[in-house]
Amino acid sequence: MEAFEKKNFWEQRKMALFELNKYYREYRKYEMMQDLPVEGISLRKKIYFLIRFILFLDKLFSRRTVKIIGDQHILNDRPKMYLCTHIGRYDIESALSSIGESAWFIMGNPGKTYIDLNGLILRLNGVSWFDMLENDYENLDEALIQELKLDAHTVNVRQTKILSQGGNELSFPEQAWHLDPVYPVGDINPAPIRRAIKTNADIVPVAIEQYRGQFLKRYYVNIGENMNIQGANVEDAAGIAREVRQKMMDLKWRIWEKKGQTKRALLDKDWLFAYADFINSIMYDTENGYTIEEIENTQYKPKTDLSPSTILRREMDKGMVKHLLKKCN
Repeated sequence: MEAFEKKNFWEQRKMALFELNKYYREYRKYEMMQDLPVEGISLRKKIYFLIRFILFLDKLFSRRTVKIIGDQHILNDRPKMYLCTHIGRYDIESALSSIGESAWFIMGNPGKTYIDLNGLILRLNGVSWFDMLENDYENLDEALIQELKLDAHTVNVRQTKILSQGGNELSFPEQAWHLDPVYPVGDINPAPIRRAIKTNADIVPVAIEQYRGQFLKRYYVNIGENMNIQGANVEDAAGIAREVRQKMMDLKWRIWEKKGQTKRALLDKDWLFAYADFINSIMYDTENGYTIEEIENTQYKPKTDLSPSTILRREMDKGMVKHLLKKCN
């Protein structure tokens, strides 16, 4: 494969967004084909204190609090796969500041993050980007579909290298913000589980919930125990994923029990408006064009082995959020 021609930051700033996305997809392909090592893993462990300090300042400027209501995991010398629920704009920052050690983050559809301040901080922390193939992709060009599938594979290869070299990973296996007010956690992608199996990494389930106050955004974090999956095979990933999802739901339910209480009199009598308020509280901080439509198109949806309850829930949820918001506006 021919040598990749890198562009500096200012050259990237001048590129159109579609060109920038294409540029990074080509670079990730080149990086994988050349089997380039992932550098800076040990350095990022050493400067984790700096990341926490930056995130502390960010909390002040964004008027946000983060409280850990439970932490059962241990910081041993094994690589760890932190699998976290996805509930809003500041999940990444809240998780990274709470787990107590460096973890490389996976981010789909980074867009302008390649060249903005958030992206700079993520690079400092350690990040692997990729462009996501949306669930409804029938109308896409076949060449683009294959390109996006390869892009997802490059990130899987890169993160496997990081775990194999002793690094940690922070992943949000629901793939998109979770907008369901009843089910604590959506379906989760087993791909991170497979990486953990291949690299003999511990799995640490993490739950995050947010509540918007009059002046502050309050985030609560609940961290579960290390799951040692030594001896598991890749074929076991789906079963382990179900177990991990259950643990994530249990952790989030405990947050609901402690912090999700309110008086019935304070709720809107019309559940449609109450539901719309719930959705708006999550979408309030959205940026970079992240919409409800994109959430619906990128959230993880297993294609096989669906239970009747899962099929029914999907049919009930399909388009419902968008309809409610339109009705209540």
